[in-house]
Amino acid sequence: MKAKDMTVAEYANLRGITPGAVRKAIMMGHNLPGVISRRTFGKSHVLRVSASLQRCGNNSSKKVA
Repeated sequence: MKAKDMTVAEYANLRGITPGAVRKAIMMGHNLPGVISRRTFGKSHVLRVSASLQRCGNNSSKKVA
């Protein structure tokens, strides 16, 4: 499996977090796990995500009460 281009919403869904958290991390300059590169088109971002993160899927370590 090769690296895949994803939108912020797709990446957030894959990681199990909100799109707003991904956008804020981008604005703050944080490194996003599994993201190889990032392109911008105006205010939109396209993230190139590695195959290893795609295989892991939604492995959230959050505990549900």
